[in-house]
Amino acid sequence: MSQEMWSWNYEEMVNLRPDLVLEWSYGVQTVRSKLAPFGIPVIGYGSQDNLTSFIYFLGLITNRTSNAVRLINFINNVHHVLSEGLSKTSTRYKAYVIFDYEYSLWFTSGPSGDPYWAAVNAGLQPCFNKSMQVEPGAVLQCNPDVIIAVTWNLNPHSPNATAYCESIIETIKNNPVLNATNAVRYNRVIIIPGYLTEGGPPQVIVSLYIASQVYPSALSGVNATQYLNQYFEEFLRTAEPGGVWWCSG
Repeated sequence: MSQEMWSWNYEEMVNLRPDLVLEWSYGVQTVRSKLAPFGIPVIGYGSQDNLTSFIYFLGLITNRTSNAVRLINFINNVHHVLSEGLSKTSTRYKAYVIFDYEYSLWFTSGPSGDPYWAAVNAGLQPCFNKSMQVEPGAVLQCNPDVIIAVTWNLNPHSPNATAYCESIIETIKNNPVLNATNAVRYNRVIIIPGYLTEGGPPQVIVSLYIASQVYPSALSGVNATQYLNQYFEEFLRTAEPGGVWWCSG
């Protein structure tokens, strides 16, 4: 729909004649005003909205409530596995959440960024409470127990996906500041594709993956990759299951 991340090709939208357009909640009014003259309905969703209510609403307006209920049950099951695992932990580790590894090691994700909530829901306490450029010394002062780096260039089906993911870990471990943190000392560096953190069911599974790596004894036997592949196979058939979705070490 666009060659850029935050601009939409409305002419192409109209030509496609969609029955419904979904937009992030902060931009829904703009998109709605553009498409209303063509009778195209637009609804919005934000990371702080109730996901299961939104899915059920979509099921109602598209006459696919049974599919919506199946997806809701799947999400609730992932939540249950995550909550049950976190209930066995007594430690809440500190996390440094890098918003975009390719952009800057020192730009952190706060509550306005989806990676922040993926970390919080995984039982972690982020070092910083807003998205901003931080000083390396401030990161060292926090001394995070976990480093989560978000990348937008990891292609899970590329033959080089594993090597690329692991190269990010090595870059972080070789950084003269980050290599002095507890996260590197105890091999708690986690690489996550940014597109999986952007709300919706994948974000819940991302939190499960992070928690399984940070609290392995509490979530022993939990395989978040299997849950993600199940989601792609059963509910999001435009995405191909399998591949390297993340890595840690």
